[in-house]
Parts: sequence; C-alpha cells; structure tokens
Amino acid sequence: MPVPPGVLIRKDILPFLPANIKTLFQNLDEQHYSGLEEIRLRCGKPLSLRIGEGDFALDTRGRLDPHLACGYTVSTEDIQRAVASISDNSLYAFEEEIGRGFITIPGGHRVGLAGQTILDGNHPRTMKHFSG
Repeated sequence: MPVPPGVLIRKDILPFLPANIKTLFQNLDEQHYSGLEEIRLRCGKPLSLRIGEGDFALDTRGRLDPHLACGYTVSTEDIQRAVASISDNSLYAFEEEIGRGFITIPGGHRVGLAGQTILDGNHPRTMKHFSG
C-alpha cells in the first residue's frame, strides 16, 4: 500500500527544517502535500512552495497564499539551521556533494544549495555563506 505524500514529507523532509518553519507546516491542509514538489528557503525572501504548476507563499500562520510577498520571510538563521541539520553539523563530510550544489537526504530527496562557491582551480569544491 503506497504511503500518503503527507506522511512522506513529514517523515523525510520536515525533520530537516528549522523548528519555526516546521511549525508553519502544521496548519498546511493535507491535500496540498500530494502536489508539493519543492520548498524554497531563500534568505530575506518569502518561504515559497511549488505545488503542481503553481508557486505559493506559506504565511506566518501556515496558510498558502498565491501572493508570494505574503509569505513568512526566511532569515539567515533559518538557512544556517537548515544547512546544519541537512549536513548533520558536518559540512566537511558533505563537501563533495556541496561542491555539486546539493545534498541528498534520506529518502533520496535532493536539497539544492545556494551560497558563495569556493573553487579548486576551475572546479567547485564547496560553499560557504549559504543564502538558500
């Protein structure tokens, strides 16, 4: 029997988000989990979700809003906490993946990263000063 999308997201993805953002997802209607494709955390920008063909903000009450400017504003601390959680507080152990621009978390989900890229010659080695 297939596992409902909401269960997978709560089990595989939400544990890696900062506690305050995880709380916002508690009010998200179960029907929205089935089409959820992407969660976007970008420093200083609204928290947004890609659901099906549309982009929506997740506001401070955990409700979807088609106006992205109405979303919860992601802080530098939110990004730092998410990266620490995703890397299990060991960025060095994930340096190769970070150099490719993403880390794969349990369940096979890729977490794309944005920040200042550190090069080794002409090849990306790692990142610092994460922004998304």
